[in-house]
Amino acid sequence: MHLLIITGLLFISNVANASLRELLNVALNRNLTIEQSRLSYENSLQDNTVANAQYSFRIDLESGYLDSNFERDPFSLVSANEAWNHELTLTKPFKWGGELSLSNTHRQLIPKQSSSESFLFEQKLTYTQDLGRDFLGRASQSDVEATRVASEVAKLELSVSEREQMLNVARLYVEGASQNGLRELEQAALERAKKRLRYVSRQVRDGLRERVDKLRSEENLLSRESALRDLDEALWRLREELGALIASNVEKTKFNAKSLEMDWTKPWKGWHLKENVDRQLLVKRLEALALQAKSRHEKNFADVKLVTSYGTNNWEIERSKSFSKGRLGQDTDEWSIGVQVSMPWGNDASNAELAKVEASKRMLERYKENWNEVLIHTARTMGERHKILAQNLVTARERVALARKALDAYNDLYGKGRADLEQVITAEEQLIADQKLVVSSRQALVLLTLEAQALAGRLPQFLLKEIDL
Repeated sequence: MHLLIITGLLFISNVANASLRELLNVALNRNLTIEQSRLSYENSLQDNTVANAQYSFRIDLESGYLDSNFERDPFSLVSANEAWNHELTLTKPFKWGGELSLSNTHRQLIPKQSSSESFLFEQKLTYTQDLGRDFLGRASQSDVEATRVASEVAKLELSVSEREQMLNVARLYVEGASQNGLRELEQAALERAKKRLRYVSRQVRDGLRERVDKLRSEENLLSRESALRDLDEALWRLREELGALIASNVEKTKFNAKSLEMDWTKPWKGWHLKENVDRQLLVKRLEALALQAKSRHEKNFADVKLVTSYGTNNWEIERSKSFSKGRLGQDTDEWSIGVQVSMPWGNDASNAELAKVEASKRMLERYKENWNEVLIHTARTMGERHKILAQNLVTARERVALARKALDAYNDLYGKGRADLEQVITAEEQLIADQKLVVSSRQALVLLTLEAQALAGRLPQFLLKEIDL
């Protein structure tokens, strides 16, 4: 019990100090949406196992007791009897639509009007070959192939689910890191406002400034404190959303603002749109629908089976003799050959299912025709957006440098009495706005990079192996 408590405390501590990569690993193991997709994939693997199990050996055992007082036909030697009947059958289906079975039947007959009982042992070897619906195993193989492709679809759906949830976690973390960066800026602005208020208060006390300057400085200080509280509230909201995504307590999670300061302006390299998971899923779903349509179509064929059998039997007063003389290869044998035909009539249900599959297939085929063009256009658009955001980040940094110089200049002029306080506060607000522009530009670049990596099917590789925020 103590070990569990310590482990739980360590886990909470790790989450509190976790990087984005560590949070993503937690999400991959605990996110409910991913868990549901993982369960669907595991179920599809079991369906695949079930589909292949139709070719496994099968053993059937049947036992029964009979107590009959029925009147027999005039040619029957026994008018009433008791009997025990046991039948054991071993069956092996084959992928080419054939099935081989060996049946062993043992019967104990106890006539009610005779003191002697008799025993029967019968062996029969039967081979059935489908010549119609499942000719050469085409229907069975279609079902097996359909379940295999369905499991591949489920695996890709799991990849999509993991990508989407990882992207959601990363977006929240990036927003949290940006909010933390803004908080650091607001904290610095708050310290400047406090320092300014102390300076202005001394100036007003000494009669060098008007009292309105002190009031304006106090109001500016309150404004900075309110902005700081707003950021704290936003960070709590983000922690709540993040906790719901990764199903963990993240109240003490610290979003690393410094992690966003790496160079995000470099162009993207090393990926191809064929890696796009949505495209792979679309192609695989089309393949699955084609197999479903093929399977539904084959169910409309007549079921024609050729059945051949060879068997031997023997009735004996002694049980052991019935076994020894009733085995295959004895003289008391029987050969048979026949054809079974089952013709579907109407097949309205199967036709309706086929129509539904064909409609879905046509819709996806039309979507696929434009999908590559959509991907290329989206990638090109993202590339252009990346250039614009990168240039905006460079411009925002230049504006911050100029705004800082302007604020310093206004502070000097205010100290010399050549500028009023409103000009100083306006310069202060402009610096803060430009600093926020740097943060928002960097955040937009990071988010666009994540979206591009997701589009290219490289988001897990990118977030779990290449970078860590």
